[in-house]
Order: sequence, then structure tokens, then C-alpha cells
Amino acid sequence: MASTKIIEFRAEFPFLHIPLQGLSNWKYLKTRCSFKSVLILFLLALVVFSCQSEVVEETLQDQEDVLMPNSELLNKMRSIVLNDGTRDDVLDNASCFSIALPVTIMFNASTIIIESSEDVMGLEVLFSEFEDDIDVEFVFPITIILNNYEDIVIENQQQLDVAIDDCLDNQDEIIDCIDFSYPISFLVYNSNFQVEDNVDVYSDEELYIFLENINENYDSGVLVVIDFSLSLVYTNGAVVEVVNNEALETEIYAAQNFCDDSETNCLNEEAIVEHLLECYWMTSSASVNEGFVFNFQDDQNVLVEGEGLYGVGIWMTYGNGDNEPTTVEISQFEGNLQIFNGTWTVVECSDTQMIFTLENGSEMILERECE
Repeated sequence: MASTKIIEFRAEFPFLHIPLQGLSNWKYLKTRCSFKSVLILFLLALVVFSCQSEVVEETLQDQEDVLMPNSELLNKMRSIVLNDGTRDDVLDNASCFSIALPVTIMFNASTIIIESSEDVMGLEVLFSEFEDDIDVEFVFPITIILNNYEDIVIENQQQLDVAIDDCLDNQDEIIDCIDFSYPISFLVYNSNFQVEDNVDVYSDEELYIFLENINENYDSGVLVVIDFSLSLVYTNGAVVEVVNNEALETEIYAAQNFCDDSETNCLNEEAIVEHLLECYWMTSSASVNEGFVFNFQDDQNVLVEGEGLYGVGIWMTYGNGDNEPTTVEISQFEGNLQIFNGTWTVVECSDTQMIFTLENGSEMILERECE
């Protein structure tokens, strides 16, 4: 009976090459390999082989979405997630690092504790009132955070001056008008095209470290693919979804152009309009009185309130060519609010501030108020 089973098994699976001689004894057969165990092993091998084939085929189809070490795309992604030191330049005048908060400063003999980004914005408004009469000193020690998120403790002003000189000579390119929406998922493959891990990142710092690890381990045979889709968020609130590496790279280049256009003499009319619509804007230091709040609306109405006055006017923007700044025409205010009527030229713009001049030389500084 045992002999018959052996012959039938070999006939059905000849490629397994099970020897027939000497297998008439069932006990001997059991010690070598039972029919059931061989069949199970065969089926498992078949399943594993099929799964591996599918993984290789899928990976090969998506090879263009592998994040190549030190590639243009990876380095552009890195530029988006670098620590942006420009956001607190009012404190340190150094765009290549930021000051860890909270931090205490002495300003014109007064002690001020800066605890949040909102406090930094308030400091900008405060400094604008003093023009050049500003005397700021840090209460040391302080901690600075470099573009690569490295922390350095600074014990005195001399060390801070050295850090500023060093980083100004070695600044990384930062793309600061667009951000990633988190979390972002990555699939990590080994050299056999098998998925080894699924990694989720939740912040700019985590993504920076993850991208740096790809560059540093370029010879390890590990392949990293973004688990699309992902979203990019512009500083003006626009959200763009991308579904592959090519679309991501295209959108990052578009964002760079948007950054350049928005920051070069405020030439980008569309960016100016979107910026004004984002939040309320308050007059700070200018030819007009401080404390007037502007609410620019997308129906071309602009509401102004301040000093017990309230009025509704009309606003229109005009792009004046590639080499001319954008102008904002405001009209139809009455009474004491007529001072805002006229064609205002945008001479400076940033995330938090817009500076305008009128034909007669009047100046108006608007500070963004998003709360």
C-alpha cells in the first residue's frame, strides 16, 4: 500500500524527484517526508513564488516613483521642510536658524518674554513704532535651531555673532511659501523588491530626517516610494494634490516661481490679492493713524473700522507689467475715511506685513491680523 502511494505521488509531481528505491517501507517514508507535509511545503512554495512575482512586477511598473538618493526631487522636498529661520528675523536677523522659545529679551530697558510665534509678530509691530531707535539684548543662555534642526546652546553675544556669521556663509535654499500636509506615508522596499516597512511622518522635522537617511544610506539597496497621494499647501491657503513623482516635482517648481514672484518687489498681482483676502489687516506705523482694521472681501468691498469710525469702500488691484509693482485702488470712502481713497502702490510685502505708498507720498503699513 505504501509503494502505491509513492508511485502515484511521483507521477503527479515528477519535478520533486522523490526516490522510489528503498521506499517500500512506510516507516522509512515517514522519516524522510510524509505525503501531507511535502504537499503543504509545495503549496507554500507556490504561494510565496507567486507573491514575489507580483511584488517585482508591481515595483518595476512604479520604478519612476522611487525616491532616488541626492536626486533633484528629493533635494527640493528637503528645501521645503528645512527649519525656516526667517520667521523670527526680527529677533536675530539670521535666516539660517531660529531662536528656541520661550526666550527673554531686554528692549529699551524693559524685559519681554517671547513665548510664541504670535509674540514674535507682536514684536515686529512694536519695533516698527521705534524706527531705528531699537536696543535689544538677549538674556543668555539661549538655544538656536539650525536649518537641519540641530540645537546649539549659545552662552553670550559673542557666540551668537559667530553663529550668525557662520550660517550666513552656509545657507541652504529654503522654499518657504509651500508646505506638506501631514501625515505622509512611504513604502520601503528591500533589494529583492519586497516591502519591508511602511513609514508615516507627521512633521517637517521628521520628514527632513527621513529624507536625510535616504541620502546617507544610498548604497544599502533600500528603495523608498511615496505612498501617494499627498497634498501641498501654499501660504495663501491653496491646496494642491499630487499623485506621482512627476506631478510633485512640477508643483514644487511652480511653488518656487510663486515664491520668487511674491517676494520680488511684490510683482505678482494674484498673490497680492490672495494675501489680502487671507486675514484682517491693521494699520500700524504710517502717515495714516494706527489701529484702523481693513477687511478686504472677494466681492471687491473693503470694510474699514477704527477710532469710532466705520465705512465700506471699493478696492481693485492692477498688475502693471513684469517690472512694475502691483497697485491697489481704493475708493468711495466718505468723511474722515477719505484718507484711504487713492491708488496705493505695494512697495514691500511679506507673510505678516504689507507696505503701500500713495501718489502724494503718504505711506500705509498694514500688519496681518488673523485672529
